[in-house]
Amino acid sequence: GIRSAKIKYSFLKYIREHNEEYYDELLSEYNKLKQDSKVSIRSIRREGLDEAKKLQKDNQMTEDELKNAEDRIQKLTDNKISEIDRILNEKEKEIMNV
Repeated sequence: GIRSAKIKYSFLKYIREHNEEYYDELLSEYNKLKQDSKVSIRSIRREGLDEAKKLQKDNQMTEDELKNAEDRIQKLTDNKISEIDRILNEKEKEIMNV
């Protein structure tokens, strides 16, 4: 009767609250992963740009080639960051819809 309904309600409330905590933690981890991934990609971009500038300084690359290399590196960086955003945003939506 009433007592079993109260127990069932309490149990469902407990499960819902703990699931929300779990999903909040999971979302937090996804956001951390997203930021860490972007930092790593930007670090790789910086290394690539430094290497290209070194080659240009050592006369192994013209200024035009350096500019082209910088543009390609930036486009690759933008594409990878967009890909990370897309993938992790999809996962975030999946988590939110559970």
